[in-house]
Amino acid sequence: MNRLLTVVMSAFLALVALPEVLAQEDSWPRTLPMDQGTMTIYPLQVDSKSGDTIHFRAALAYRESPDAEPVFGAGWFESRVDIDTAATQKAAAD
Repeated sequence: MNRLLTVVMSAFLALVALPEVLAQEDSWPRTLPMDQGTMTIYPLQVDSKSGDTIHFRAALAYRESPDAEPVFGAGWFESRVDIDTAATQKAAAD
């Protein structure tokens, strides 16, 4: 049970850093170093968008050490988005 709690807490901490991870260069998967191991986040899959909210999911893998077997999981998330529609329309017209 202690191992499961460690993995869950590690996943939570990785997701707190998710905005920083998403701002990185467009290469997937992305690996985050953590206090105890690493968390790999696989490409996000957008499920829906409603108004200014998107719902998405991602596969996750936690490793306690570089040679440890990964523990796989999935996360479902929602986030508010702010889209500059004027800039988007201008870019599409160019």
